Amino acid sequence: TVAMGDNPTCPPTDGDDGMLGFYGGSMWAATSSCRLATPAFDFSDVSEPVLSFYLFHYDTTTIESEYNEETDEYETVTTTYDDLVKIAVGVDGGDYEAIDDATIRLDASNAGWTLYRIPLSAYKGKGKVSIAFIGEAAGGGNIFIDQMAISDTYTADIEAVSLIGPQKADIGEEKEYVTVIQNNGTAST
Repeated sequence: TVAMGDNPTCPPTDGDDGMLGFYGGSMWAATSSCRLATPAFDFSDVSEPVLSFYLFHYDTTTIESEYNEETDEYETVTTTYDDLVKIAVGVDGGDYEAIDDATIRLDASNAGWTLYRIPLSAYKGKGKVSIAFIGEAAGGGNIFIDQMAISDTYTADIEAVSLIGPQKADIGEEKEYVTVIQNNGTAST
């Protein structure tokens, strides 16, 4: 874990001086990778498990001047590195397998922290589930991830946000209240 990211510079999303850093950047070979795996979680009694985390995006394009011996001149060379993060899952101590549609390129037009939510419902009912973040280098900068969480969501997860009405109701007396609800689930109800 790191307190502050560099190459690129980025603070943690929540200001707690802690986030995950895959350091390498130009020190990594273009085919290097690094994996951080969680301990096993018990998914036997979950409804709709979801992995959420923030990933820091930035422009991985570099512009350099290189000497061309044939023309005896310096030329501008632009390179965009394809560094990425893959999310993989291991079940019951088995091999980690990448989740379809859970490969995220580091370079993006939306520079800064982006929240990702990866559904893990394919693993509900399993006894030992481990999540892996796999950073794959292509010569760009470092990779930073913050606020990783695994939570259980529900199809219908209704929350009473506010209740407005009289503070007192006498025995046998009817009172009117206004309730505002919010659906925090995964489907409309």
